[in-house]
Amino acid sequence: MTDITPTFLRDTDHGGDADQPRRVAQALADFIQGARSTLHIAIYDFRLGDDLAGIVIPALTDAASRGVEVQIAFDHRPDNRSHENALTGDPKPSGTHEFIPQNFDGSGVQTRPITAAKLMHNKYVIRDGHTPDAQVWTGSTNFTDDAWTHQENNILTLASPPLASFYETDFDELWSTGGIKSTGVNDRGDIQIGGTEVEMDFSPGDGRIIGRTLAALIGAAQTRILVASMMLTSAAVLGALADALSNNVPVSGIYDRTQMDGALRQMSEAKIGLFNQIAPSFVSKVSERFSADGKHNFMHDKVLVSDNVVLTGSFNFSESAMSNAENIVVVHDQGLADQYATYIKTLIAAYS
Repeated sequence: MTDITPTFLRDTDHGGDADQPRRVAQALADFIQGARSTLHIAIYDFRLGDDLAGIVIPALTDAASRGVEVQIAFDHRPDNRSHENALTGDPKPSGTHEFIPQNFDGSGVQTRPITAAKLMHNKYVIRDGHTPDAQVWTGSTNFTDDAWTHQENNILTLASPPLASFYETDFDELWSTGGIKSTGVNDRGDIQIGGTEVEMDFSPGDGRIIGRTLAALIGAAQTRILVASMMLTSAAVLGALADALSNNVPVSGIYDRTQMDGALRQMSEAKIGLFNQIAPSFVSKVSERFSADGKHNFMHDKVLVSDNVVLTGSFNFSESAMSNAENIVVVHDQGLADQYATYIKTLIAAYS
């Protein structure tokens, strides 16, 4: 299944390889360098130190200089409103709105700030989206040193013109409006990649549908449920996991304890009760409390394995994700599900 390729990241302080950040930077640069016509990037957090920036930035500017249309839509929070999300969303320090113009102004790379009350939380790249060679890079991974060094994350690349066309629709909505309100409305679909069924969906337009998709996948599981999610605050997800445990379906997983401790203080008693039912089946990573200048070492994955199906993307298993600009892919393939299951089991062992 070479058309669908996962990459699994671990905290280099907890089992990740020391050269992982440079390998991710080079993989992204290689993906960029393969572009022939267009590169459309929607990214929540893009801030790299000199070493990693020296790999990625030239790949983007070189692509633009050889005639590739390079467009970067990014979450724009110059007033540091992202700190408000430290307990309920995906915290980041300010800096993306400075890093991008500093590195791309005058380069031929086009940039567009996305300003909204909620997050533009995507992390995807569409390469040559309207050609037979189209590919999509997606997953949970921001473009930062910490994302590639100290966080648990995953990247999934998929070679598929039909898939890319759905992502292009989402990107066009972001780019043309500079906001997220209209996104995720007309870009839900179900395709085949080399005989493998792949679904995709986007929020906020389909935010509640994605929540129901998560719950339905959990509810359909008979042999295994494995979860790696920074947050577990969605009532639908918590209820489905509690029901699965009641039905004796094997459930295991990992979440970020520091982020969840903050969220629990804001959750209803009913949701806290559901979380307490499932928590014994999970392990947790105690990340550092968020600060702008601290180490951002969250357990940052957003993955569900349900029997032989994998769901991944930028969508936290939370209520707030439904209102953000997010994307998911759902891949029906035992081999890929086994790879993700092995990865999650490795994380569980590391933090048990």
